[in-house]
Amino acid sequence: MSFTMAHPQKHPKTGMYWARKVVPAHLRPIVGKRELKLTLQTKCPREARKRFPQVLHQFEAMLKAAEHALHLGADDLQSFATEYYQARLKQLLDEARRNHWSLDDHEAMQYSLSLVPDKGRDEDEQHQSVVDWGLPRAKALMESAGLTQGNRFTIPQPFMEALAQTLYRMEHKALQAAEREQHYPHLPPPEDTPKAAPVRPLEARSFDALWDSYSKANVHLSPKTLEDWGRMWSHFGQWAGETHAPDQITPQTLLRYAEAVRNGAGLSGRSLSAKRVNEGYLAAISTVFRWASRPERGLLQTNPAEAVKLPVPRSEQGPRRRGYTREEAGTILKAARGETERAYVRRTPWLLAFTGARVSEILNARVADIGETQGIPFLWIRETEDTRLKNTWSNRCVPLHPALVDEGFLEYVASLPKDDFLFPGDWEDKHGDRTKTPANRLRDWLNKALPTMKGQGLAPNHSFRHWLIGELREAGVDGDIQRQLTGHKSGADVHSRYGPADIPRLHRAIIKVKTPV
Repeated sequence: MSFTMAHPQKHPKTGMYWARKVVPAHLRPIVGKRELKLTLQTKCPREARKRFPQVLHQFEAMLKAAEHALHLGADDLQSFATEYYQARLKQLLDEARRNHWSLDDHEAMQYSLSLVPDKGRDEDEQHQSVVDWGLPRAKALMESAGLTQGNRFTIPQPFMEALAQTLYRMEHKALQAAEREQHYPHLPPPEDTPKAAPVRPLEARSFDALWDSYSKANVHLSPKTLEDWGRMWSHFGQWAGETHAPDQITPQTLLRYAEAVRNGAGLSGRSLSAKRVNEGYLAAISTVFRWASRPERGLLQTNPAEAVKLPVPRSEQGPRRRGYTREEAGTILKAARGETERAYVRRTPWLLAFTGARVSEILNARVADIGETQGIPFLWIRETEDTRLKNTWSNRCVPLHPALVDEGFLEYVASLPKDDFLFPGDWEDKHGDRTKTPANRLRDWLNKALPTMKGQGLAPNHSFRHWLIGELREAGVDGDIQRQLTGHKSGADVHSRYGPADIPRLHRAIIKVKTPV
């Protein structure tokens, strides 16, 4: 299960660009190689980027076919058998009617087929004779279904042999049905007439295929979220996949898995609290199952993870998260004034306190996000190609509280390049997230600034958000305006996004909050 972005690669000797994609380990016995690669027939990087997506799409189609081939089962056997029977019956009827077959002709065909096993001297050889008869037909079916990719894939031999035997039986049934329909059309078909099995999507049979479809449909999620959830989903698939497919998972299976992870069978190998299992493993697994079970997708009939959670004992619950008191907020903001070297430590606590923003929203903000309308400065929190917000309601404009202006924030902004971040720094991690490092450092600083924080239900960076909501409520600010300022979901659809036009009204609300310093 890969999480890295593919791109054209230049050959070190020839300078020609190639498309390459690693074959997942579990598919290598099917594909017969560790890597798919194809020359893009160009040394021009721009042309290579243009040609690359089409080749990558071919690779992904091949791997999906290989995944299907790996998970061939009883439903596929029935489906292929029915497909063969129906096509063969039509072919036989057309030939019989065109050539006016008599009953003797039909019986001669059936007798000739019955002689196939007689080529063997014992039971094993008779079985092999039937398999030898059916294998060419089975391979033709695989090829027409796109599962062999021009003989590049190796279908598991037990499935091919089972299909070969089944097609032999289907040939018998087709010969009998052709005779009946030509000479005895008034007779009803027998009860054992082959019928196609309900189609099970590949995603219902393969954990890897289901994750692949989910991740491609949810590219808006952060790379880190996709990587973390993908690792947990893969771990669950390995745990359950030996005996269950995704559409065979039950709530009881999930509970057994959750208990196993809690007792040390997770990725870390350490025992975890029920709360961490619920908010980590079960949250990720439930999200994928919920997505797959939506009626418009038709991948799974039910969501087995719905309402599945481990009970959290009181000893693990800890204190309820709360906002800072006015005294605690004042202590931190005074301490921030004393910071002279790190701008994000000096400014971010004040911005968190008087905008209600999430710490990532502040650390991702740019100079261009500070605007002014009707003489009121504001911070525009918005999603861009480079930054993602938690949800659609997080897009908003927040007027700057007079306390921020008094602290010299606008002068600080004016000193920065116009195209830079509010808090420049080379902090980007491997996932492209530039907020995690400074947010963690700020958390550590806040813990030192307020030593009594531990065990008090405070989340260093996030508790400012709770503090502002409490202050707005105390000042009698309307609940809908509170939600506008903090980017929470509003009850009215018209408030799903807020722009500069709302600033004067929001400013009249925010100035009701008194500074704790």
